[in-house]
Parts: sequence; C-alpha cells; structure tokens
Amino acid sequence: MTTVLISYYTETNSTKEVCDYIQTKMDGYDITMKNISDVTDLSPFEAVIVAAPVHGMKWHQVAYDFITQHQNELTDKKVIYIALASMAYQGRHFWQKKVFKTLCKPSKIVSPVETAIFGGLSPKGAPAIMNYLFGIPKNGKEDQRDWNMIDEWIVKLKKML
Repeated sequence: MTTVLISYYTETNSTKEVCDYIQTKMDGYDITMKNISDVTDLSPFEAVIVAAPVHGMKWHQVAYDFITQHQNELTDKKVIYIALASMAYQGRHFWQKKVFKTLCKPSKIVSPVETAIFGGLSPKGAPAIMNYLFGIPKNGKEDQRDWNMIDEWIVKLKKML
C-alpha cells in the first residue's frame, strides 16, 4: 500500500477542504494529512502532496519554504503540487496566465510528477474596483472549486501513484 502525505497550508480553510475531499477518495492508499507547519519527517512516505492557495498571483510562500526546507528528502519521492486560486478559471486572461505559471517556481526546486490548479474561494468583501481590475463578473461565483474536476484529477493521480 502506497504511503501518501497530504500537506497543506490554508488561510480560508478552502485548501484544507479540498485536501480532506482528496483524502476521502484515496481508498487503497495509506494517507496521512497534516498542516505544513506540523510536518517534521517525510521518511515514512512514498508520495507527498503539497497544497496551498495562490496569494498575490504566487503560490503561497509557506509552500515554497516547505519545499526548500525539505528539498533533499522530496527528491526521492513522488511529489505532487496543488494550487487553489479564485482566478484560475474566471477573470481576465492575463491574470489566469499568471495563476497557471505559479507552480513553475517550485517545480524548479523539486520536480513534481503531477501538478493541479483548482478554483478557490474569492476574497470576501473585495472592493468592486478589484473585481473590475481582475475582470471578475459582478455575478461571479464566490466558490470557484469544481468538485467534478477534482474527482477527474484524483482518478489520474491514483494511476500515477
């Protein structure tokens, strides 16, 4: 049975909810889920998922720091990066492109076997001017997570592990 660590960082609980969901769908795997700040030893795991939100058009610094700190240990494992961003599938194309480039930097530190970018939660109470600048429609959904997309990705992930 493949041992998998799902490590996550979250600010709005959205990333944790996605990780919880992934964990429930990973039957047949020995899954451990921890907040990134609680991870001290990667030796028991064959695969490590690192999940974090996009913040300021970059994958959260906590995730970068985790990968840098554990770089030597991660190079011998199957590594998967997940980013959640409210603008991944809405808003101006320019910003969407920035979101989709966000996992390039960590991939240069430790090359992953897989990456995924899922929609996230839009910031609550964002000023209308921000939505206008980013091209988010007035009637845009606050929760951009697509659970069907995540389900399809989990099927693909299981084949890799």
